[in-house]
Amino acid sequence: MDNPHESPKIVATLLTDADDALDAGPTLFRDRSFWGMTATQFLGAFNDNLFKQLMLLLAIPVGAAVELHDRPNPVATRFEEERESYEGWGRWNAHHWAQDQAGFAEFFFGQVFPEPYSTRQVEEAVGFAMETDAETLVATQSPKRRVLGPAEARAAAARVRCPALVLHGDDDRIAPLSDGVALARGIGCPIEVVAGGGHGVQARHPVWFNTRLLRFVEEVAAGARP
Repeated sequence: MDNPHESPKIVATLLTDADDALDAGPTLFRDRSFWGMTATQFLGAFNDNLFKQLMLLLAIPVGAAVELHDRPNPVATRFEEERESYEGWGRWNAHHWAQDQAGFAEFFFGQVFPEPYSTRQVEEAVGFAMETDAETLVATQSPKRRVLGPAEARAAAARVRCPALVLHGDDDRIAPLSDGVALARGIGCPIEVVAGGGHGVQARHPVWFNTRLLRFVEEVAAGARP
């Protein structure tokens, strides 16, 4: 996303695309991380008839702009604090990103993919991160950005009325498993957990992920899921 302040426009585009897709029949929306919660929000705009044609699959469903729990976030509160050095999650810092964007990306995606033998995924993700600049990256965490609070996130989840499934890894170091559990509870849908999975289960556990995706779609098509 080149302009992090264009989220409302993106949601509007998703709604338009969704309407177009529904004209062709039953539709599956699959989203991950922050965009998983965005999908949860915009699906709440559909009426009950349209929901009968929708399916929602959320893989590791929350991100920095969504809080499902009323708990402090010490990493976020120190985001704009300038320090002498930046180590570990202290790298989640505007000044560090400006100084060493590549170093941050290497650390961050090392946390996204904690599974053994994830070198390729980390390298590709770092390359993707370097396609933007530090200024844009910092803007994604701007205090001026709209943040969905715990009550709003839970309310958005409660409005989802289409068949849904949450997939999560139990070694997710970006969004804890408790967030996935909370979202599944809020939507009223099942959650399936991959042992040893990090924040990118579809990339590191593709067979597990695709098997559950196919089973979910087949169950919805057969009317086995409400």
